[in-house]
Amino acid sequence: MSARRTTVSARDWGVIAVVAAVVIGLGIYLLVRPAATDSSNSSRQANTAGVGSAGSAAPVRSTAPPAVSATPGAAGGSEAAPGSAVTNGSGALGSAVSSADTSAGDSATDQAGVSLGDAPEAGVAGSTPVAASTAASKAPKIGPFGDLARRQPDDPRALGKRDAPVVMVMYSDYRCPFCAQFSRDTEQKLVDKYVTPGTLRIEWRDAPIFGEQSIKAAMAGRAAGEQGRFWEFTSAVYADAPKTGHPDLTDDALVRYATTAGVKDLSAFRAGLADAGTRKDVMAELDAANQIGVPSTPAFIINGYPLVGSQPLAEFTRLIDTVQTLK
Repeated sequence: MSARRTTVSARDWGVIAVVAAVVIGLGIYLLVRPAATDSSNSSRQANTAGVGSAGSAAPVRSTAPPAVSATPGAAGGSEAAPGSAVTNGSGALGSAVSSADTSAGDSATDQAGVSLGDAPEAGVAGSTPVAASTAASKAPKIGPFGDLARRQPDDPRALGKRDAPVVMVMYSDYRCPFCAQFSRDTEQKLVDKYVTPGTLRIEWRDAPIFGEQSIKAAMAGRAAGEQGRFWEFTSAVYADAPKTGHPDLTDDALVRYATTAGVKDLSAFRAGLADAGTRKDVMAELDAANQIGVPSTPAFIINGYPLVGSQPLAEFTRLIDTVQTLK
């Protein structure tokens, strides 16, 4: 039997080479494609995660003009309770440069150059005239927080003349120990020195930062004010406060303080503790305090200049005396 020799032409070898190249190329493509896809997906996920983190890190908040305040707590301010609606660091007062010592000669200056550790200087940028009946040429200029005065006639939560050249807006909480300290140690001295002669007007603002009982107490203050006994009620609450502040302000306790303050119609007073409109008004003032960044209580804005904490009387007199000279 003879063997047959099979010959392969050059053309056949060319076809074989092309097919082999195609097969090899397809194999390489199939091996590389999954890795490239995984890399692309990982990169896309990383980019997406980065955008999500940055976008949800913190809400954007509007801020009022910058200012300087004394350190809350350490210098006599009451730190806000955890979860408080008044937040430290979110607004102008909260983000201000702080000074633990506001004694003469020590000052803290904010980014805009406004010094409140030392007395404010004339010509501060952004100053505006006081909106009062005082002649415009004699009215003191207003600091970076603007004119926050209500100047309402027959305002039960205000002391002093409507056209007083200086208005001190005070943000307070009835459970705050340092608010009680200010009420007992400093308030009456300011009344005698400045309010009675007609220089100063004091206007109360509710800043109930310690929860539901603080809100109820603020409502009680307004109910007492409806009967012309707001300041008497406030004094009664603070006079009875322990050093660490009221741990518990029940409705019965509020009625007891109203009685001490001389509130006659206790039925109307009790009704005020449950009035939805009164609660709404209290929360509106709390929101307003939050908007300007009140970090703690007590906080004071005197003709647009802030002072935070139950500071010594000398700090109040220095600022009140100085703002009168700003024309």
